[in-house]
Amino acid sequence: MTYKSFASQSASPGAATTTHQSTKGMNRLLLWAVLIVMAIWTGLQFMGMGAGGSFEFWGIGRATGAIEILLVLSIMLNLPQLRKPSATTIAVLCWIPWVFANVAVSVPGDLGEWLHSGAMPALLWPLVYLFFYTHAKRDAKSFQLLQRYFLVLSISCGALFFQVFQVVNAGRTTGLLQLNAVYYPLLTIQWAAVARKLSWRIGAVAGIALAVFFSLKRGAILALALGGAGYVLVGAILSTGAHRLRWILSLSAVAVIFLAAYSRVDESLGGAFAERLIGMRDDGGSGRSTIYMSVLDALSDADPENLLLGHGHDSTLERFGITAHNDFLEVTFDYGIIGLVLYVWLHFCLLRKTYALIRARSPHAPAFGAAYAVFLVMSMTSHLIIYPTYFAYMAAFWGTIEGMTREGVQRGRQLHA
Repeated sequence: MTYKSFASQSASPGAATTTHQSTKGMNRLLLWAVLIVMAIWTGLQFMGMGAGGSFEFWGIGRATGAIEILLVLSIMLNLPQLRKPSATTIAVLCWIPWVFANVAVSVPGDLGEWLHSGAMPALLWPLVYLFFYTHAKRDAKSFQLLQRYFLVLSISCGALFFQVFQVVNAGRTTGLLQLNAVYYPLLTIQWAAVARKLSWRIGAVAGIALAVFFSLKRGAILALALGGAGYVLVGAILSTGAHRLRWILSLSAVAVIFLAAYSRVDESLGGAFAERLIGMRDDGGSGRSTIYMSVLDALSDADPENLLLGHGHDSTLERFGITAHNDFLEVTFDYGIIGLVLYVWLHFCLLRKTYALIRARSPHAPAFGAAYAVFLVMSMTSHLIIYPTYFAYMAAFWGTIEGMTREGVQRGRQLHA
């Protein structure tokens, strides 16, 4: 062996270590950049809802663009982490090109309009998922930072919701406005459920529940109720013996407090929420039954090409003047049967992941189960995947848990090889 070859081999471990440290530092920098811009983006969303004006006026489009640039840079830096991806990650990777191609052929206008109205909103949640997946797979220890960050974000979203509530309902003597802004704190509930201290968990979830009550959104309270039921069910499955009994008794007490709080808040609102629930039979779920039938009729009359490939991104809104308020219907109409298959595949992967976490007795299983329950309810009564904003918080959670557990599985295989 020559001196030159010996020197190059001796230097390679040090060079590899330097490269690793450099990449780790860049990843941590990008993580902080994304978290900071996401916090700014969240604040701008509430300013747009509370103070009025277009989203362009408040710079929400530019903030979204900044987030996505950072996400893409990080994903490109961590492409090796996408080798041997999890099933959910494969579903997301298949979703991106299909939706991107659909947006590319259906959104008119110049490049700026195409990005702002089509590509950026449609690709936000998949990019958020991939960012947190690759980051968690590379650095699972960052989970503690994400726990703290999203707990603070959850509490902040709750506080901002009540600010918006006061602003938009100021001076109103009858008919409080229903506020979609509640979905921002609600879609952080899975992060609140993994807070390290029980008191933090209870406080954050209680704040979310209070915001849901004041929002007067029936879909939100249904999602909250079923999300809570999912959390309780998975937690009971994971518990054993006396611990299971304590778990059930504790959560029964929480349920009683929940119902008492609902009654008190409804009374303070003059029975507005009870009227909303009773009126569901008369208004067809705020007109949902009407739009459901309209979309189904249109699908039954669609030609084979549109049925298979879809009518194009945002076609439901353009044709009916309103979203379908059901992601299964809207995905089918906009992205066709192929899009629906990909969407159902995503649901299947998330259900399978919930089951896998339960089997592994993961401490994150109850929160993951709660997140899927909220996702399912909102997919059937509202819209998440087509017009993603607050959905980014849930996608971040899925990506983080998938990345952490995938990294653990691969490490275990290496140890046993």
